[in-house]
Amino acid sequence: GDNTSIWFAQSLAMEFHIIDHMSSSLKDLGYYIKAIKERPYIYGRHYLPHDAKAHELGTGKSIEEQTRAHFPSSVFVTPKLSVADGIAAARAIFGRCWFDREKCSDGLQSLRHYRYDRDDDLNTFKREPLHDWASHDADAFRTLAVAIKGLSKKQEARPARPPTSAWS
Repeated sequence: GDNTSIWFAQSLAMEFHIIDHMSSSLKDLGYYIKAIKERPYIYGRHYLPHDAKAHELGTGKSIEEQTRAHFPSSVFVTPKLSVADGIAAARAIFGRCWFDREKCSDGLQSLRHYRYDRDDDLNTFKREPLHDWASHDADAFRTLAVAIKGLSKKQEARPARPPTSAWS
């Protein structure tokens, strides 16, 4: 029922083609699984945020377990990193990303508006980014960046891979 954002990416040598994006709120997991399956992609991997291992009260199963039921052997949970480390991972790959202008337009708008909150008392920025409408897409992009950084260490110059989805 929370906000969920998903980026779809394909790695090509040292570039990352961000080919699609979706974001919604107050939808159950089945909605997102259906939307992913309806897209015309053959998936390589699905990366979930670190908290996907937590069990839900309603089902007793984790998001990871429920997603794995639909995509056996292709679901991975990214490691938990600090927000600062996730932002660093996103900055490290951003210059090598190519975005589909139309399919990613809403996500790109969120990335443009993702920012740190101000601390008026100290006349500086706070340590954590502002949690607002842009946060969920940015969090999902951080999940993608963490996944890509982990993959790029293993496979620096491989041919194109099937699209990947990264959730938050």
